Amino acid sequence: MHHPLAGAPVPAKRCPEKRQLSYTQLNMFLRCPRQYEYRYVHGLKVPPSGAMVQSRVWHQTVEFNYRQKIHSDRDLALGEILRQLVQQVAAQFADIAERRGFAGADLVPEALVRPVLDRLSAAYRGRRVEGM
Repeated sequence: MHHPLAGAPVPAKRCPEKRQLSYTQLNMFLRCPRQYEYRYVHGLKVPPSGAMVQSRVWHQTVEFNYRQKIHSDRDLALGEILRQLVQQVAAQFADIAERRGFAGADLVPEALVRPVLDRLSAAYRGRRVEGM
């Protein structure tokens, strides 16, 4: 008697995919298994806090100045730094608005930008600024 699958190619044995576990993932799992499940199993990310966004914008602006300073040996003028800062704030604001479903939200409220601009201006002029 002839078997219907006789002579058919034998599929290669599938080995389970090796997954890497980073220190961050392990630390999150040990700290809060549910948070790990949401993030790495279901792919849900916790949106950054306002402080994290402000810090990111601040860092990107300072980095922008220092990267160009490598070649020019001078800091940018305050107006150029402020323009870069406003661009970064606008980009972050638009990204957050888009993620929350506010399509076309391309205007940055003055109330969000003014405190950051004031701190940057004070720091740039060499005054001591609390929290910096």
